[in-house]
Amino acid sequence: YDAYGQLDMQASYKVTPHLTAFIEGLNLTDEKTRSYAAYEERLLTLEQPGKRITAGVRATF
Repeated sequence: YDAYGQLDMQASYKVTPHLTAFIEGLNLTDEKTRSYAAYEERLLTLEQPGKRITAGVRATF
């Protein structure tokens, strides 16, 4: 496998004592994973899961 790293971020804002809005981003640099069969010239797998962005609201009761 090649070395792998990705950039993730998360932010939230407390709207009220019981309500929080959030946004989260995973793999923002759109990194790929690669694996090889013995040598780099023999690419075995190449995966690109893509960026994921989620937003929502959390409530506590």
